[in-house]
Amino acid sequence: MQKKIIFAIILNVIVITASLGIMSYLAVRESINRSLHNRLTLGSIIANYIEIVLQGNLNRLYDISLSGKVDLTDNDWKPERQVLETAYTYSLFTDGVFLLDKQGNKLLSYPPHNNRYENLTYIHYVNQVLREGRPVISNIYTVTPINKQVIFVLVPLRDKGGSIVGAAGGVLNPTNPSINQLLQTVKIEKNAYIEIIDSNEVVVASDNASRVLQHHDHGGSLGVMIKNREAGIRECEHGFSRPEAHGRMFEEKPVDVLTFTPLQVAPWGVIVGQDD
Repeated sequence: MQKKIIFAIILNVIVITASLGIMSYLAVRESINRSLHNRLTLGSIIANYIEIVLQGNLNRLYDISLSGKVDLTDNDWKPERQVLETAYTYSLFTDGVFLLDKQGNKLLSYPPHNNRYENLTYIHYVNQVLREGRPVISNIYTVTPINKQVIFVLVPLRDKGGSIVGAAGGVLNPTNPSINQLLQTVKIEKNAYIEIIDSNEVVVASDNASRVLQHHDHGGSLGVMIKNREAGIRECEHGFSRPEAHGRMFEEKPVDVLTFTPLQVAPWGVIVGQDD
């Protein structure tokens, strides 16, 4: 009888311990799932805001056509110069705005001294907007021969009759602090970070400015997610959430969990990363 009592007590202890273990596991999993959901939500909010900012800058370029002042045949560039100045002043186009004809020749730019390019058809984004007549936001692009990395934003340019006569474009320097400062203001937790990458997995913006233009290499898998407009969760062995751990001997390399949200208006995506 005594053995049965002891056995029953041991069995109860095992059951209680197992139950507590399962409850603890479920609580941890629920906490992790809730955290991942929150990060996906945050990534979606950031993506939506960036979409609004980019669409606003696209609209600045569309306003050039809508102004009714574009006439590439009258040899009077004063009206076009005025609308370019307005677009430049009220946009993020840090490296200037410009007009192209249908052959990709740059006709006018603002600021006026910003005349680094001539015929831009060697840039496939220019060919794309001229060929398809649709707006284009580029990946990080290296302009030769000056080897400067920029982002092109392009829209079809229409005359007063609505016919496409060329393209209007703006050039954004990704090292400009505007978007980076935005990401810094929404940083969520310790050992967490936020980045925007293009479809080549190059960092367009980051809450750590030193990461801009670096390669957030995932073997192209994040680029595929951008192309497919696919949100999701991925592991990352780069350990960007804890850069101080790199180079320390005998310390296990940190593994991050990333939530990823693609943009719709640009071939970019938002990463919210945190150590696992």
